[in-house]
Amino acid sequence: MADIVLLFVLKGRDCMSKVLIEVLVIILIAGSYLILYSAVRVSAIADKRIADRVSAIADKRIAEIRSRETFDKEKQLKTNQSNLSGGMAMANKEKKIEGRLGYNSENGRYGLLVSDLWEHTGFHCGECLEVKVDDKWVKTRMEMDIDRNWYLVDTPYTGDLEYVRARI
Repeated sequence: MADIVLLFVLKGRDCMSKVLIEVLVIILIAGSYLILYSAVRVSAIADKRIADRVSAIADKRIAEIRSRETFDKEKQLKTNQSNLSGGMAMANKEKKIEGRLGYNSENGRYGLLVSDLWEHTGFHCGECLEVKVDDKWVKTRMEMDIDRNWYLVDTPYTGDLEYVRARI
């Protein structure tokens, strides 16, 4: 810096303006370089953050897919086991649970009682079962009429269904 001041003093005013212009150009070039370097550095940091975020999201998605695949495989295995046991039940002529209908005051529905224990706590509208009508098993379904009375479709049973012999 002292050299520049000495140069100003020795060369005079014309020289001083040239040196000043050269110094300003150097400062502008250095400033531009610093700005450009900062922009490149910030861009690189942003790119890394974006890449890390995308990688984390991709890892999460892969884990979800693997979890679903595991769940689907377990579900398929259970279905296969159920089908196998269902086939065995059909081979055993589908053993049905037999009991009597009883009103379950906890849910406001008729359910199937076996030895005074709830085997089915409450039938919903449209749910199928068999009931005994004139010593014959008749397939039917539970329904409710507009007056909120329970009845069994295609049977003489309506209103109070307590003690009707039924099986599922």
